[in-house]
Amino acid sequence: MCQSKPCGNDQDCYNTPYGYTCKCPPGQKFNGSSCIVTNPCLQWGTCSQACTLDDSVTKGYQCSCHAGYFLKSDDFTCKPLGE
Repeated sequence: MCQSKPCGNDQDCYNTPYGYTCKCPPGQKFNGSSCIVTNPCLQWGTCSQACTLDDSVTKGYQCSCHAGYFLKSDDFTCKPLGE
């Protein structure tokens, strides 16, 4: 089924036993006809404080903390300095 390019030219298409599936780049999702940009930073719980879109990282975004806090090694949780 992927020979007819159902995912478009820029997306990866994979044949499955149930048809095909399309894989989009990080930060995008397939809406049935093409990949559309999504913003994970608009979803609650992506980061504990601040979120910035960043295509240079695999997940497509980067978490950061406000002044007086530091980002833990889980790249999600902000803790007060000195804790």
